[in-house]
Amino acid sequence: MSFYLDRPLNLAHRGASHEAPANTLAAFLLAQELGADGVELDVQLSRDGKLVVIHDLTVDATTDGRGSVRDKTLAELKALDAGSWFDPVFAGQRIPTLQEVVDTVNQGLLINIELKTESGKDDGLASAVVRLVEENHLLDRVV
Repeated sequence: MSFYLDRPLNLAHRGASHEAPANTLAAFLLAQELGADGVELDVQLSRDGKLVVIHDLTVDATTDGRGSVRDKTLAELKALDAGSWFDPVFAGQRIPTLQEVVDTVNQGLLINIELKTESGKDDGLASAVVRLVEENHLLDRVV
């Protein structure tokens, strides 16, 4: 899909977050199913340097856990339930990695990636995202 259309782009904020838990694979797949041109998502680094998709700097509001995302390893983040807070039907949804989102959504879907860091610190997030975008040949799909 081209960024240059004769109409506005329909980007689903954190996926179809009005119908599914924000920033989960369920929300991104539903946005695709509903006809979104793309999705907006939030990315930050786990303690072990993995790119994870979650908006808040803590897991408190959108999982059954507590604490800072950057203080948890990917394994610790994957152990959390990221769906039940929204609706019991989404129990078992997990915090996805950016790679999982890229591998799951339709290849034509645009991805608007927002980088989340504490106090604007350069923790290697931007370079890690650029590396993933280049390795997956996504330059024409990522904002």
